Amino acid sequence: MFQNENVIEKENGKLNIFSNIFAIKNIVIYVISFMLSMVTLGGEFSIFSISILGACLASSVPILGVVLVSLIGNTIHAGVGGAIRILLNNTSIFSNTIHHKTNI
Repeated sequence: MFQNENVIEKENGKLNIFSNIFAIKNIVIYVISFMLSMVTLGGEFSIFSISILGACLASSVPILGVVLVSLIGNTIHAGVGGAIRILLNNTSIFSNTIHHKTNI
């Protein structure tokens, strides 16, 4: 009896995560992130997509959508090389965020 309630709560938790990713307020941020990832300043990848990723890390925006949209935008604009560079930068940002504890 109680076991079924736990299963339903877990399924609702997974649905809650996806509904939070595809919320209307977050889709606007994804569109802005896509547009910013198409702009470069003479380099191979967009520095604006890195900055919006940092802003999303500091706020409560789901990062999965921002990472995917910026990766797609960099792939369209700078090709596969730009996508690999942005993927490596995102990986280094995530690893630094996880390994270094901030004292705020």
